[in-house]
Amino acid sequence: MKAHTFCAAILAALTTLGGGSAHALAPATVDFSHDMQGWKGGGAAGVPSSGIDAALGNGSNALHIDGAASSFELSTRTNASFLGDYSAMKSFTFSLDISVAEIADGFPGGWPMRQQLILELRDHDKPGDVTAYSSVWYSLGVIGDGLPADQHLSVTVLDTSSGTLPAGWNGYGAFDQNYESHLPYGQSFARILKDVDEMAIVSMRPDSVQGTVIYYNLAIDNIKVSAVPEPASYSMLLAGLGLLGWAARRRVVQQ
Repeated sequence: MKAHTFCAAILAALTTLGGGSAHALAPATVDFSHDMQGWKGGGAAGVPSSGIDAALGNGSNALHIDGAASSFELSTRTNASFLGDYSAMKSFTFSLDISVAEIADGFPGGWPMRQQLILELRDHDKPGDVTAYSSVWYSLGVIGDGLPADQHLSVTVLDTSSGTLPAGWNGYGAFDQNYESHLPYGQSFARILKDVDEMAIVSMRPDSVQGTVIYYNLAIDNIKVSAVPEPASYSMLLAGLGLLGWAARRRVVQQ
């Protein structure tokens, strides 16, 4: 086999790594480069004021939230790249970039505050005991006073088929006698992930009530979900790169 043909074959094989069986979910990135790409502010909490700002992204646009409300929520029920059967991926990573100018009590210049940033995966086809949907949620981190203004927040799920909640994940849709939330009877982490019809980024736990009005001035960018390559894929990648290096060296020697 000629060197260039061999290299082309290796490159073609490398492009399939991590793909596995077809699925509709990864990779996907929303960078607000031209519009909201199916994401919007909404829900009971609402968004105080939001819009795309060309000056706040990492060299491009970002979604700017600026105003006062009890909390904010960004969600999508229309961007198919973030919805559907997550069990089609054995594992995945969700991430975003956030830049916080201010989080304060009530108004600009108010008492500085901190807030959690929550990722919530919702299934409206599985209503909870007293809720419109069932969901699983995870605190990506804490933002606000005394913390770095610019953060890259992420979570990796290593097993989408898990019947139990992985560490750090919580369920929503039912409540115990102490009003602690959990998944409704018969639901599980894997069952929710199999049919995600809404993804939300919120500043308040779904099982909590926020009475305080908070002023938010922040930007969110590069909302992303991607499959995690399996260890075997890494081995194949290294082997392929080694073969490419050998082929290139052999061609130089022959010349």
